[in-house]
Amino acid sequence: MSLTSMLYNAPLYQPVCLPPPKSNVIVLCSSDDVQHISEVFKEYNIQLVISWENNSIQTDYDLQKIFNYNNCCICIFGHQRNNNILRIFANKLFKLNIRHKYICIPIGCRRSPEFLYDYRQELEQVFSLLCDDESREIFVSTIKSIITGTIGYIKQSEYFHYFHPETIPNKGDIIIDGGVGRDISFVRECSKHVGNDGHIYSFEPVCYFDILEKFSNMNNTTLFQLGLWNKLEDQIFTINRGGSSVVDKNSNRTLRGGSGVFDMNPDPDNTVSCKMTTIDSFISEYNINKVDMIKLDVEGSEKNVLLGGVDTIIKHRPKLLISVYHKLNDLFELPLYINDFDLNYRFYLGHHSSRHNETVLYAVPD
Repeated sequence: MSLTSMLYNAPLYQPVCLPPPKSNVIVLCSSDDVQHISEVFKEYNIQLVISWENNSIQTDYDLQKIFNYNNCCICIFGHQRNNNILRIFANKLFKLNIRHKYICIPIGCRRSPEFLYDYRQELEQVFSLLCDDESREIFVSTIKSIITGTIGYIKQSEYFHYFHPETIPNKGDIIIDGGVGRDISFVRECSKHVGNDGHIYSFEPVCYFDILEKFSNMNNTTLFQLGLWNKLEDQIFTINRGGSSVVDKNSNRTLRGGSGVFDMNPDPDNTVSCKMTTIDSFISEYNINKVDMIKLDVEGSEKNVLLGGVDTIIKHRPKLLISVYHKLNDLFELPLYINDFDLNYRFYLGHHSSRHNETVLYAVPD
C-alpha cells in the first residue's frame, strides 16, 4: 500500500474528547485541576479521581485502583495545557496494558497542514526505506497527526521505549548514551543486558548531579558531565520544564528545547555553561575499540551529534536509536542522512507516547 492510500485510511487510535454523556468515568488529572472537574464532568458519573501533585505521588500505586471499577471510561483531564500530566498518566496506563482511554485535554500536536505537500518526495523516500508494516503504520500515523493537529491518530509501539526487537543489547556490547535526562531506565536496563563484559558510556550535561548517585550501583556504566555535539567547545544551556536547550552565542536564541517552544530571549538566571565533546573525539580519547550501539535523545541536536560521530558510525556500524520528534523535519532528514552513509542499515520506526514526542528511528546494520 502506498503512503497516500495509508494516510487516507489511517485510523483514529485514541479518542481526544469527552466520552458519551452519562458515562461512568475515572478522572486522572493534576491536583490544580481537581477544582474544575465538577464543571467539566457535570453530565457524568464520577467514580474515582486520581490526582498528581508536584511529581510527588507514585501513580503506579494509585492507578492500580482503576482495576476495582468496571465499565468506566478513563479520562486524562487537563483544564490548562499540561503536557507533563498527559505524558505521565498516558505512559503509566500503557505500562498497565490499559490502551482504551479518553484524553480530555486541550492539546493537540504541532499542526502543519502543508507538511505532506512540502516534503512529499522526502517522506516517500523514508516510507520506502522502512522495513516492516508496523514502522510504516507508525510513520503514517505520525504524519497524519502532524497535518491534522490531532494526537488521536498517533499509533504507539507495543515494545518499551528504545527496546525494539532488533535493538536489544547483547552481552559485551559497548553503548554510547547521549542525553540521559532524569530517567535512567534505559541505562539501567542496558546494564542488565550487556553484563560485566559490556559498558554504557552516558552523557548528561545538565542533570548530571541529579542522577549521579543512581549510577553508583552499576559497575558497567560511566556517567560524564558532558554534552555531545559536533565540535569541542563550551555551550550555554537554558533549562526549562520540557528539557535543556542550547543557546546560540551569537543571536542569544534557544536552538533546541524539549518542550518544542523556542525562546528568543532566554533568562540568564536559568542558564548554565557546559562542556561539549564529539562521539569521534571521545572514542579516540578513551581508546574504545568497538561501539555496538548509539542512542541519542538530545533535544533537537541529533543531527549535530551524528555529524560529530561520522567516523565512528562508518567504522563500527553500530545500531542507532535516534529521537526524530524534536523538529518536524527530523522525521525525514535524519533517516535520509543516515541512509546516505551507504552502510546497509535497515530502518524501523517506533513511537512511545500518546502525544507527538518519543518517536524513535531504529537503524540496524545488516
